[in-house]
Amino acid sequence: SVVIFVSWSLIYHLCTELKLEATKY
Repeated sequence: SVVIFVSWSLIYHLCTELKLEATKY
């Protein structure tokens, strides 16, 4: 459903943000 897709994309976005932050330092 749409809710699952939205929640998955949010989690994916958070993970990518954390990876970018981790590679910065």
